[in-house]
Amino acid sequence: MALKEGITSSTPDRIELGPGILYANYENGTGTAIGATLGGGSFNLNRTKRYIMPDGAKGKMKGLGFVELVEATLQMNVLEVTKDNLVKFIAAANETAFSSAEAVGTGDGTTTIFALDASSDGVIEKVFIDGTEQTSGWTITGTSLAFTTAPTSGSVVTADYTYAGTPEDGDFYRLTGDTTIATADYLTNLALVLEYTGDATDGAILILDNPLAVGGFTLAIPTGQEEVIYPITWEAHFAAGSETTEPWQYLLPYNA
Repeated sequence: MALKEGITSSTPDRIELGPGILYANYENGTGTAIGATLGGGSFNLNRTKRYIMPDGAKGKMKGLGFVELVEATLQMNVLEVTKDNLVKFIAAANETAFSSAEAVGTGDGTTTIFALDASSDGVIEKVFIDGTEQTSGWTITGTSLAFTTAPTSGSVVTADYTYAGTPEDGDFYRLTGDTTIATADYLTNLALVLEYTGDATDGAILILDNPLAVGGFTLAIPTGQEEVIYPITWEAHFAAGSETTEPWQYLLPYNA
């Protein structure tokens, strides 16, 4: 008996290949690349349907079904860590510049007012003298730190504080969470562009509209020097006023 298979002369031009490139806010062939991934990922489209079952019906009837719930998600194992990526990985994340143990000055037993770095006009969180936190006895006015009692001669004054803008050398980006999800927390879209053997230019593109990272933020920390992977899942969301337009797209190149 002859073997049966679906291979045709067009098969080599109809294959999608990974790993693909993940973009945020993708439009007209370009966007912000998320970076390298490790371990692939998965696109999942769940369209839950409900059927009206009239009395006497023996089963689901044509014309009496409708889509009740649409859930489109994209899960990727991201390797590259940047501040911009972390903001996309954690829903409703806030970012600020943060300075830890910034050197403010050295006490002389007389001086009570110390000039802070010009960038420190944000929120002073902690003040230390010789590494010991001072929970009282100081105030902040503009970019000046004023002590009630002058630090002793030779003592080192440092501070932890946040400020707006880009961190200076040696400082950090600090991310914290907000319990309110704002419209600005949603990406415009998230696109995974896969190689398509029949079209070397465009590729096949999976798109989530209005995606937001969902689920927990979990990191498996290796015991050795293996790489840390960020397994992130984004979920698409309907746009207000477009309740009948499902928030996902699958762009497949036309290949005559």
